[in-house]
Amino acid sequence: MSKQTQIIAVDTGNGRTKVAYWEEGKIKTDVFASVVYEGTGGKTQIGQKENSFYSYLFGQDGYCVFPEGDTASARPIDLLSEGGYSGNAVKALFLTALLRNGFAGQDVAFISNLPIGEYFQKTFEGYEENGAKVNSKLDVLGHSRVDYFTGQESGIELPRVVNGSIYAEGAAAFVDYLIDDNGEINAVPSSVQVVDIGSGTIDVCVVHDDHSITYTQTEPLGIGYMLEKLRLELFNKVPALKRYLSSDRIPMPLVESWYQSKNIKLFDPHTKSHTDINIADHCSHIITDYCNKIRQRVPLQNGVSDVFLLGGGALDQEIYANLSACWPNIYKPEEPDFANVKGLLKLETFVNDKNYNADIVDYFSKSKTEDEEIA
Repeated sequence: MSKQTQIIAVDTGNGRTKVAYWEEGKIKTDVFASVVYEGTGGKTQIGQKENSFYSYLFGQDGYCVFPEGDTASARPIDLLSEGGYSGNAVKALFLTALLRNGFAGQDVAFISNLPIGEYFQKTFEGYEENGAKVNSKLDVLGHSRVDYFTGQESGIELPRVVNGSIYAEGAAAFVDYLIDDNGEINAVPSSVQVVDIGSGTIDVCVVHDDHSITYTQTEPLGIGYMLEKLRLELFNKVPALKRYLSSDRIPMPLVESWYQSKNIKLFDPHTKSHTDINIADHCSHIITDYCNKIRQRVPLQNGVSDVFLLGGGALDQEIYANLSACWPNIYKPEEPDFANVKGLLKLETFVNDKNYNADIVDYFSKSKTEDEEIA
């Protein structure tokens, strides 16, 4: 297998898609919005560049990805309920991840993700890989049936997939802690509960110091669930929002921006002025209810000494403070939102037995030796 094969990890989340790959011996990351619409044409954005979206045609099914997000009233595809994590919308996100990171025309070996509750199945011997669901996602990411994408007319080639793997969210994030960037194994506590709060789901597992997993759980309680509750509360309690007629007509990216700023800025076309509405109290109320729901649905398992809090939810200081008040010692990595995709990359690079691994490991060994000589 060619030494030019690039290893790339792609975490196709319901709200954000994250990417990790090696560049000059270091992990480089990327993140973009998981905004996918059905159809390949007829959709425009005022003020957007022509190359700000990617269109694909798989047989008769067209999909358009807007990696910078979109505030149109139309609702993008929900990966949790429309096609799941092995549908063509995921395929479009995967291709976008490769193309926007410069892998056009290159040989790539990928590793991607499944919610931990889908990846693992419980058997008499313990938790094992669910081969049927893994193969389903591997099949859809093998993109031989792409009939069209936006780059073809300018001569851009699709990446060539030479190999692929799938692993579980949450458990992958623990791999990022377990293995450092040089492939060395770190010591771990005897029993850790990993809680990964993503955009669409919360993925949970209990990992032990022998690297075994004794419990898995996936709940549809990601940040998107909280934002949906906030959207409904704001529509019901902020009279100025009645202009939208119903809560589901308020674009979710707009709700997310309001949540981040704790402020609603509305323009009145009659007075030609802006009105600012402080929503900090509404946000705090929703966060408290949300964290209570997490504690009800994600109980701590017996024997757990530490909680690893990961995902985009771990970046939210109010969520972190609420959960820290009632759970034992909580550890949050430096980049909790990238822990999954970095763990996937390390797993594929240092653990999985693929032919291309020897080339990658040799490269890292050489880089380390050269650095030591320079020092």
